[in-house]
Amino acid sequence: MGNATANIRTPVNDREITALFKIPFFNGMRFLNLSYTLAHKSFVMLQSLLAELLEHFGTILIAFLIMWFLSILFRPRPSIKNWNHHFAGMQFTSREVYEKIVNEINKRKIPGLAMGYLKTFEAGIFSPRREYLTIQYKKFNLDVCCMSYGTGYYMSWWLRRDDDRIIAQIPVLRDIFGCNPQYPSYYQLDTAALFQSGIHDAILSVIDEITSEKGLRGLTELERQPFSRIF
Repeated sequence: MGNATANIRTPVNDREITALFKIPFFNGMRFLNLSYTLAHKSFVMLQSLLAELLEHFGTILIAFLIMWFLSILFRPRPSIKNWNHHFAGMQFTSREVYEKIVNEINKRKIPGLAMGYLKTFEAGIFSPRREYLTIQYKKFNLDVCCMSYGTGYYMSWWLRRDDDRIIAQIPVLRDIFGCNPQYPSYYQLDTAALFQSGIHDAILSVIDEITSEKGLRGLTELERQPFSRIF
């Protein structure tokens, strides 16, 4: 019994320890230890990343809200109605036709109108700007475009509703404050139709005057009609 106990000893050098880990049991334990170490390091890194994100969460949220707000501001408003036509053989500067339209509208003495020039981006904020004649009446805007196109001339207008863009994006508030463009009231529909028809008639009067002076073909009844977008 004493001899058996004397034969049991512990490895005392690196060569014997290496030989011990060649045994399948100890090799598996070393693999488990390595896997635990890697998992622990990954968990610590993830914990550190989450802590950093939480630390900067306020900054990230503010940046997101700013980008959302800017996207709403620069987003084109949907049009309600539109009209456009290309005139062959007619040449004018944009301002010349804009001034004729303004004078014709002033003759009609429509109350509550505001007119001016609007420079808006052709696409995104890095694109060139184009000048429009903008006419405002209550919550509606009608933007007129006039420009030379080759040897001809192009004219168009876009009627849009100029509601508060922020409130119009919030489902409940836009209904409470009457800013939902999908469900306009009868009064809003009548106001838009009245405003659009009055300005459109003034524009047609300018076109009839120009085509008559230049000896050009006038517009047909179909060409004089605007295109509905919503109503």
